[in-house]
Amino acid sequence: MPGESTPGESTPGLVVCPVTGVIIDQPRPGQRFVSATMLPKDDDLMISLTSQHRGYAKGSKEDVYTQAAYNARNKDSNQRNNLRRSINRIYQTPTLFDVADITADQRAALDYWQGTPYAVPLNGLRG
Repeated sequence: MPGESTPGESTPGLVVCPVTGVIIDQPRPGQRFVSATMLPKDDDLMISLTSQHRGYAKGSKEDVYTQAAYNARNKDSNQRNNLRRSINRIYQTPTLFDVADITADQRAALDYWQGTPYAVPLNGLRG
């Protein structure tokens, strides 16, 4: 389909959304994901995004395009954030069972925060 590429593909001067694989025309500086202004112009993309995520609560103030754009941005970071939150919870509350094993993919996700105030201490974790 025109305007689509494989997620994560990079070409000089071309911005591709890592979640949807859609090429972003005229991106703003630093833009990595589809935006709410792009979605009304692409019905197929909007349908695919709304079918992938559950609906928002009734009475939500955002329109459907803004909600779909939020979901696309969150999909990229939710797994990484949930893993970080789980590990921090393990450090704060002792557990009954050994939870020191993490996979290589999880370790790579945690490396995202290395050198920031949000870095996760990995002492004691095997992986």
